[in-house]
Amino acid sequence: MPDTHRTNRAIRSRRRRMAATALGAAVAWAGLAGLPIDAEPARAGEMHTEILTLTGAEGIATAPASADSGSSLATSAEQAAPSAATPGWSADLDVDDGTQSVAASWLGADDGIVEVRGLVGDTWTEWTELAADAQDGPDGGGRDAGGMAWFGIDGVDRIQVRVVAGDLQDLEVQPMRYEEPSSGGTSLTTPAAGAEAARPTIQPRTAYTSKGWVSTNSGCSTGPVSASGGVKFAVVHHTVNSNTYASSDVPALLASIYTYHTGTNGWCDIAYNFVVDRFGRIWEGRSGGVDNPIVGGHAQGFNTGSVGVSFLGQYEPGASPTVGTPSAAALSSAAQLIGWKLGLYGIDPTGTVTVTSGGSNRYAAGTSVTIGRVIGHRDVGYTA
Repeated sequence: MPDTHRTNRAIRSRRRRMAATALGAAVAWAGLAGLPIDAEPARAGEMHTEILTLTGAEGIATAPASADSGSSLATSAEQAAPSAATPGWSADLDVDDGTQSVAASWLGADDGIVEVRGLVGDTWTEWTELAADAQDGPDGGGRDAGGMAWFGIDGVDRIQVRVVAGDLQDLEVQPMRYEEPSSGGTSLTTPAAGAEAARPTIQPRTAYTSKGWVSTNSGCSTGPVSASGGVKFAVVHHTVNSNTYASSDVPALLASIYTYHTGTNGWCDIAYNFVVDRFGRIWEGRSGGVDNPIVGGHAQGFNTGSVGVSFLGQYEPGASPTVGTPSAAALSSAAQLIGWKLGLYGIDPTGTVTVTSGGSNRYAAGTSVTIGRVIGHRDVGYTA
């Protein structure tokens, strides 16, 4: 009999490669025209979060998720945490009222998949798939990051988790609730005229988080690292989150991404150097300075010498939530951003470059690879 799980993984892999490659191509041809961006008053709110361990000796006892999509409460007695979570295992978890997002990560299964849903009033949301992708991360690997589900700015007060694939060791989920700041604060920055007149408006990290580099996480240096050879190419991603968020939701979304990247994933900082929302606004990602060649954590084996630019949205056919298409404003801003960033090093974004892989599941460490100056992530790594 065919292995349905492996077949589905292969289909997802092809879809993700096509989606990522298409994004890279779209950005490369979008042009470098400037785009006016509103400078809305904003400052960081406060993130409330915790990491819940669901397996192993430290795992908490939970009731299984209800099979009835119309049931708002767990109907079974609590179960002890298993040594590993396998397909068919599920959990029902009480979370803070207004929890807007939840992330998951684990060890031991780079093909693992979990699904999560949240309770809104008396109704459960649709299940959202969180699938591991070892290549969307820092060099050197680490935990298998399943991703993040976004439930909307009003949030949920209960979540359910179920395992679809993999033998998941040390399974963690991280619910997150972003408390918006009180009125007031500083205005978002605008670029200064002069030598960097082509630089686009970039919203600062302080508009969504007051936190920075997490040197206390395992394997992290004391601060951001710069690539000695500068930036040579751009890698385009998408965050695989909602496509229907409001403009005012973006700080909460970005704060959630930063929080789970540095939380359950255990990374040093948000993985991407920049994030572009569907309204065309560009947001500073990884700390270290937007002008500097900061090494990101977005394309394993190809982080050094690249700039990681991620669209805030879901553009993978067949994945959840429903696939969308990058807006013209987002494409234009991403093209302007990449053109400016590569231009700092005198690089034509339409050219090619030969780089050496640091090790990915597509190119072994030490392999010389000729790529475009603007690529999609699946040009340098396969989906795990």
